[in-house]
Amino acid sequence: CKHLLGYEPQELVGKSRLTPIHPDTMALSERFFRRCREKPADYSMEELSYRHRDGTMVYIETSGVPVFDEHKVFKGYRGIDRDITSRHLANERLRLYERLASTTHDSMSYIDRQYTYRLVNEAHARSHQLPADSIIGLRVDELLGKKLFEEVIQPQLERCFAGENVDYQYEFDFAGGKKLMDVQYTPYQPTPGVIEGAVITAHDITELHRVQERLKINGERLSLALQAGHQGMFDVNLQTG
Repeated sequence: CKHLLGYEPQELVGKSRLTPIHPDTMALSERFFRRCREKPADYSMEELSYRHRDGTMVYIETSGVPVFDEHKVFKGYRGIDRDITSRHLANERLRLYERLASTTHDSMSYIDRQYTYRLVNEAHARSHQLPADSIIGLRVDELLGKKLFEEVIQPQLERCFAGENVDYQYEFDFAGGKKLMDVQYTPYQPTPGVIEGAVITAHDITELHRVQERLKINGERLSLALQAGHQGMFDVNLQTG
């Protein structure tokens, strides 16, 4: 009890099971306990939210079995509670990432140390014209080809797995045509010093590159025209002269 919620056992003995329940989830917990009282039965791995003595939220996974006396009269429950706060918060972060990733036009994915896709967003799936579920579980070379993987992607991933943030540009041949992508690899470290994979973001810069190339060509043409006509160019700031 003290390990999970910060209370001494005697502080909660004789009090309602709802006493340490977090106010934000009180209504949900009340329904759960009412159901347990009205129809006693085993329950397993139910998740409840408690308030620690210091005021923080604690997520508990609880399992129990009903207890009856010799006359088969229901007396209560005997069970086990387990702190799953870390797991709950990790799942919340994952769900938040998935919501954010689904709203961006950039391709996003997570690749583990075995070069296997573990997460991809919808933009990534669309670029390959495949359902996201069919990409998850594939190795990178299975999706993009052995030559591209060994010559371009694997060396960059190895730098990332060594702890380096990697940024490079490459023209990829997707199902819908070639695209110039600005690619970023970020090491994923759930535990300090332990890199489990790489978070990858790829932004399509094809059109930006084309515009830059056109501006460069037009600038070169203008420079040649001015040289041929023995003319020059100047800028004037009308405020400063």
